[in-house]
Amino acid sequence: MTATPPPDSSPAPASSPLPQPHRRWRGWLAGVLVLLLPLLLLASLFSAPGLRAGLALAERLSGGALQVAAVTGSLGSGRVQLRGLALRTASTDYQLDVLDLHWQPAQLWQGEVRITTLALGVLRLTARAPDPTPPSLPEQLTLPLALTLEHARLARLELGQLAMGPFALSAHSDGRQHHLQLSEAITPWGSSTAALQLDGVRPFALAGVWRHGGQLAQAPINGEVHLAGTLGAVKISLAVGYQHSALGAHATLAPFAALPFARLRQAEVTLAQFNPAQWLPGAPAAEISLSASSTPVSGQRQRIQLRARNALAGPWPARRLPWQGAQAELDVDDNTLTVRQLSVQALDGELDGSGSWQGQTLNFTSRLRGLRLRTLASALPDWPADGQLAVRGQMSAPQLSLSLNDRQQRELHAELTLTGPAQARLVRLSQLQLRDGAARLEGSGDLALAGNRRFSLTATLRQLNPARWSTALADGTLNAQVTVSGNAQPLSAQIELNVDPSSHYRGLPVSAQLRGQWAGQRAQGLRLAASLGHNRLAADGALGGPQDVLNFTLAAPQLSQLGGEFAGSAQGQGKLSGKGWQLRLAGLLDIRQLRAPGGVSVEQLLLDARLPDNLDQAGQLSLTLRQLRAGGWQLAQADARYQGSRPRHSLSMQARGRGPLGDFDARLAAEGGWQSGRGWQGQLTQLSNQGRLALNLDAPLALSVVDARHWQLTGLRGRLLGARLNAPRLAQDGHTLSGQGQLSGMVLTSWLKLLDSPPPLDGSLVLAVDWNLSGNGQGQLNLRRESGDVWLSQHAARPLGLEHAQLQLNRRDTLWKGQATLRSQTLGSLTAQGQLSSAAGQLLPGPASTMQLSANAELPNLAAWATWLPPGIRLSGRASASLSADGALNAPRWRGSLKADALGVQRPSDGIAFRDGQLRASLQDDMLKLDSLTLRDPQGGHLTLRGSANWRQPDSTQLTLTLHQLAVLSHPNRSLSVSGQAQLRQSGSGLLLSGGLTVDKGRIVLPESDTPTLSSDVVIVGQPAREPDAPLAVPVAVALDLDLGEQFHLIGKGLNTRLAGQLRLSAAAGQSPSATGSVRVVSGYYAAYGQRLDISRGVLTFVHRLDNPGLDVLAVRRGLSVEPGVEISGSAQAPRVQLVSTPELPDSEKLSWLVLGRSATSLRGGETELLFSAASTLLGSGNAMGIQQQLASRLGLDELNVGAASTRPSVRSTQTSSTSHPLDNQVLTLGKRLSSGLYLGYEQSLTGVGAAVKLTWEWSKNWSVVLRAGEQSALDAVYGRGFD
Repeated sequence: MTATPPPDSSPAPASSPLPQPHRRWRGWLAGVLVLLLPLLLLASLFSAPGLRAGLALAERLSGGALQVAAVTGSLGSGRVQLRGLALRTASTDYQLDVLDLHWQPAQLWQGEVRITTLALGVLRLTARAPDPTPPSLPEQLTLPLALTLEHARLARLELGQLAMGPFALSAHSDGRQHHLQLSEAITPWGSSTAALQLDGVRPFALAGVWRHGGQLAQAPINGEVHLAGTLGAVKISLAVGYQHSALGAHATLAPFAALPFARLRQAEVTLAQFNPAQWLPGAPAAEISLSASSTPVSGQRQRIQLRARNALAGPWPARRLPWQGAQAELDVDDNTLTVRQLSVQALDGELDGSGSWQGQTLNFTSRLRGLRLRTLASALPDWPADGQLAVRGQMSAPQLSLSLNDRQQRELHAELTLTGPAQARLVRLSQLQLRDGAARLEGSGDLALAGNRRFSLTATLRQLNPARWSTALADGTLNAQVTVSGNAQPLSAQIELNVDPSSHYRGLPVSAQLRGQWAGQRAQGLRLAASLGHNRLAADGALGGPQDVLNFTLAAPQLSQLGGEFAGSAQGQGKLSGKGWQLRLAGLLDIRQLRAPGGVSVEQLLLDARLPDNLDQAGQLSLTLRQLRAGGWQLAQADARYQGSRPRHSLSMQARGRGPLGDFDARLAAEGGWQSGRGWQGQLTQLSNQGRLALNLDAPLALSVVDARHWQLTGLRGRLLGARLNAPRLAQDGHTLSGQGQLSGMVLTSWLKLLDSPPPLDGSLVLAVDWNLSGNGQGQLNLRRESGDVWLSQHAARPLGLEHAQLQLNRRDTLWKGQATLRSQTLGSLTAQGQLSSAAGQLLPGPASTMQLSANAELPNLAAWATWLPPGIRLSGRASASLSADGALNAPRWRGSLKADALGVQRPSDGIAFRDGQLRASLQDDMLKLDSLTLRDPQGGHLTLRGSANWRQPDSTQLTLTLHQLAVLSHPNRSLSVSGQAQLRQSGSGLLLSGGLTVDKGRIVLPESDTPTLSSDVVIVGQPAREPDAPLAVPVAVALDLDLGEQFHLIGKGLNTRLAGQLRLSAAAGQSPSATGSVRVVSGYYAAYGQRLDISRGVLTFVHRLDNPGLDVLAVRRGLSVEPGVEISGSAQAPRVQLVSTPELPDSEKLSWLVLGRSATSLRGGETELLFSAASTLLGSGNAMGIQQQLASRLGLDELNVGAASTRPSVRSTQTSSTSHPLDNQVLTLGKRLSSGLYLGYEQSLTGVGAAVKLTWEWSKNWSVVLRAGEQSALDAVYGRGFD
């Protein structure tokens, strides 16, 4: 029975259900699986199958970007080896041939990953395209476990064509502090070491150093870089030195800035004398110096200033960089780079521009002025070009616009755009327009920057006049279309050119069609048809392939229609096949009376080729030339003949004419053939030349030729310019020469005659040279003296006294070393050694090859060198010199010194005797410095010369000459000592001498009589005519101040004076000097005829002309009751002389008081002759005439004259000296007319005792009789007739 609860009782609450056991275990299991699954996965990788499975899964998940060819070992065993690893990213491809890992798995329980050895093989990196995504600074760089890498090694790292390695490094990290040590890094430029420390927590503090030492092209290179700061603001300090180049930099970088230009926070950079040719083979030579610095302006903005200069600027064809310098000022902040000012000097012109780079947008414009495109290529025009250059648009697709004009009617406009994604970049030439007057060139094209670099170009030309583009071309109108397309890598192209028939040249119709495809060395589908006037050229076929044949036909009966200097005719037809050395010709070519530009002319050229398609069959070829002129060659006749088959044939050639080395008559004969795989094998049976370069074989020599760089001579014996030549073997294999031989009995003078301008050497010197070259890049060459001596041909045969002369050259691999020695009994000794490096694969050094040179000379007795100085100068003393150089061959760095002691310079004829001299000079790079040159005279005076010159800068020469009481003349009749300072500097193409000199003491004694000389028109039989003095090789301009001082005496010819004054001597280069200033007589007198005239006033005034000063001279005879004198005025070339006296007297009285000391009224004996002689000498004939008339009147004579004796003298002078005197051959003539037809005269010699009486009777108009009585007596009948 069941009890029922009461009705009012409430129901009991329901109880909560209990948890079920299986649900709780399911949650625990899921958590455990989440924790264990990575551990199980990691544990599976520790096994070999698990590792392979894991790598396979990674390959699938990467979509093939990661690949591993083979796996050996497992992580659990402590060793894993992976082969054929490849990883492709958006910017770079990585390829690693092998990775070998040794580690200690048990260390994981200690919280450390310890790698004992990590060996990597060859790692190849191939850049694809730059990653446009800006980098970002990580949040942290900590590791979950400590890491120790005891030893890691990378065998080789390949970056394109650049290979480096091996590398060795080690690393350690406690999870936060990371340390990396690079103990070895081998590069083509030497070895490096480095160390780096990095904190794994922001701001990522770092510190590091990198050091490098080694050689680049046989020259030392060293560098060092220090890092500090944080990963977000890296402070870098750099110093690199190579030869005479130096790079220094201090900068703060922000590597994680969004824009590239914002990654530079602060910088100072200096670069000195950088030469690209020393770093990159084939690069142009330059000498670049650069300085750049940045300073904060405001906030995050930095201002960068840059200056650059190229001291070796030049045209690109001359292997120089046609860039002279640049200046720039830029502002940089986090978002914008602003080019405030940019100026670039290049191509002999200038570029000025400004612009900005803001975010991803570019906007730059510039103006071009005076650019000469020929500095880039000699084929380009030499017009000065002006224009504009602009770059605008987004970084992903920038647009470039260029406009040029030549300041005439030529204009160029081009538009280029860079388009496409990073993996398929494309440069598109959207517009190309060239205008030249009425002419137009329009085109477009594109060039792919990736893959096989496909390109295409289409252009149309209208109404081009060729004469406007070259002076060698004539007027015309050309219309054409051209289409070119292909690939740049590897090169292949298809071209189609059509010159429209509407074109004409020199008034003649012209047309052309060309089609073809080129791939490698093969051209196919060729078709050419060209015509100009009556001249035609056609060709079709292919060339370069095994079965290719190119047929051609030439019909040019009027080559003069080509214009210019062309003339003659040409006819020919045939076919070409083969390639390279196997190229063969079958056909006929006949050219007659050819004239071509450059002075080329041929009277006849006949080529007859009958070579079969199968060269193993017999064929023949003959070439005949008559009267060929080209360059420096003149061939009167030349014939060549080939006959036979490829395996066996003969070749003969002969030529007669004149070349750069003079006349020649050369003959060559050879026999042999082409052998499969061995080239041409045979022998030269004849090789001779009868001419300036005499050559003759003594016996046939064996010859083997594969191509132009692979050949061999065996058994070469003969004579060359009289010297005996013996070369058992001589061969070239690529860039390497090998062989042995010698050339002995070389008479130096015979070889010097081969030079266009041989040095002035003569003598009996005989040389010998021998060589031994091996094919492994090693060899020796030795040039030595066998016998004889040498001397300068301009001087007397004074041998140098050679005892020893030798030059040795050695080559090992790419390094040439040389040593030279020379000893002379009289001149001294010279030793030199050096080395040159050539590029790999090159036999000889190139312009950019590095070199080292050192030389020393000892000159113990300078007296022997006086032979080559002007006559009369003697030298004494001893000297030594040293010279060294290093750097690139085309831009070496020079250093040197010159020392001389106990120097003496004497010239006895002038009394010059300088002694106790010393010379010190040095050379440093381009600067030649004269530290000092001192000389002293016996009286204690001295001179000092100092200065410098930069031989690269013509206007840099600056010399200073200081004189202190130097006796520049020291002779009984001539003595002069001078003090002062003068400067000699370069001015244009000449020199400028300036400064001031003062005469301390001078005494010049004039000779009483002049030395007799021959007239310039006298020729002495048997002696060469005297050549006029050659002008100075370097013209000298003068601007010199000269002060005569207070002790300058001039004595002789009756003068005894002390002079003073100042002169300004001036002269333009190569011109006669002029003078400005005055010279005065301080005191002195003039003595003549036994009398003394005191010079009371004497002034010579110079105004420009040195040979015509103004005169103001007064000389007075004192101590008499009447003081007579002479006053001279006017100029030296037009003097005015007059007599003066106190008191004033007639001129005859003045002269008498001046000469005789008394009045003319009491003349006695020969005083009249003396008086008239003095009048003629002092006053000249013009002024003496009045005095003569006054004296004749006082004496009652009709004639009183002093002059030369008559042509038939009866009165002789008793003077027998060869010297000249004013009274020599002078006579006094007195005459009185007795009647109208009768005249009586008397003549008295003024320099002897001779006298004569002359009676003249004029008995008719035309006839007279003259009776003479004296030392010679005669009766003459004279007939005279006048002709009006």
